Amino acid sequence: MLNNYYDKFIFTGQIKFNHSNFFLIDIPFLLFPVEILSEVLVSVSDDQAKQIYVSVKKSVKSFLPKLQAKPKYSGTSLVNFCNEFFSSSGFGKIRIVHFDKENSRSILLVSSSPFSVNLKNKPKKPVDHILRGIIAGVFSFALDMDLDCVETKCASINSSECEFIVNKNTEFDFSKKNTQQQLNPKI
Repeated sequence: MLNNYYDKFIFTGQIKFNHSNFFLIDIPFLLFPVEILSEVLVSVSDDQAKQIYVSVKKSVKSFLPKLQAKPKYSGTSLVNFCNEFFSSSGFGKIRIVHFDKENSRSILLVSSSPFSVNLKNKPKKPVDHILRGIIAGVFSFALDMDLDCVETKCASINSSECEFIVNKNTEFDFSKKNTQQQLNPKI
């Protein structure tokens, strides 16, 4: 047994290992040591972190149609499905504590983020650029609009959990240093 989520794919033959590659529903994936990515995330400049975030967000938006087809989800149900998918994939326990679909805003808490656990007390600012990109990509795709994500609390610094805010870029306060470090304002 792996976990309840992935066991369903194992028992139905939808996770395969062929020619030294893992496949989930015919989509290639890999198992990868967190420590390798953690060191990258903590050592990048703000501009590089923004580029990682934007690249992941874009990749998630192009990946989700492949995942969405099996099974079929949309809007809020897609957000919930992706939440379970990424939580079960080892990104920590992701909880949506506020979801205002009408105004396209959300607050998520993540406990046991593998990057924050691995980097405990090392960084001076939030480092979950990959998870921010995943969250922004999921919400952007599910709500069919461009949304961004800022990590407002980071367990690797001084919080018990990581907190992520999803919103329209124009709704973020760019006078805050944390926002400036993580996003570029849209003009």
